[in-house]
Amino acid sequence: MVVISHEGCVKGEIFAEKIVVNGVVNGSCYANAVEILEKGKITGSAFSDNLSIDRGGLFFGDIHPMEKPAVSSIDKNSSQLAAPEKNSGAPKQLEPESAKKVVNK
Repeated sequence: MVVISHEGCVKGEIFAEKIVVNGVVNGSCYANAVEILEKGKITGSAFSDNLSIDRGGLFFGDIHPMEKPAVSSIDKNSSQLAAPEKNSGAPKQLEPESAKKVVNK
């Protein structure tokens, strides 16, 4: 989890399971949950399936659902998984090399 306090300011991209903003973010947020608190402000894009904005919180930008990568093929000789060609703007996530089983998210 990434928390931006009321005095905090981030310029750039944030990648986390959950992002809580009570300060200022200028950039893109990639998370399963993005929460903008009373003094929080995001200017940019949010890639999340769960966005909440408290009274007083500000959001200037666009929201996109998180891309749910589905495995289309696995090369036994490769350590990377092939994802579908669809590109929603969110970065593709690959399973770690040590993963023994493939799980569709």
